[in-house]
Amino acid sequence: EIIVNVLLPFYTAYARRTAQPGLERKAVDIYCNYRAPAENSLEKHMRQQLGLAAGMAVTARRRQGLIHLYKTLCTQGKCGECPMGQDK
Repeated sequence: EIIVNVLLPFYTAYARRTAQPGLERKAVDIYCNYRAPAENSLEKHMRQQLGLAAGMAVTARRRQGLIHLYKTLCTQGKCGECPMGQDK
């Protein structure tokens, strides 16, 4: 959790501030591919709500996306605004 929520954002901001695009790309790449720990109850709930297969949110990035949707839409009764429920 510390790596995803503290270290990677710090290195991304630091790289931007010091004009080091290679470091920024590395931090973003790690973030995009960083495996999440074992599934938690919120992730399981969101997977079931959205009809996603088990293992679908195996990266920390995807897990954070599910948490964001839950906190900003699900808990606020904004189901109609959810991008996951929109017809493509």
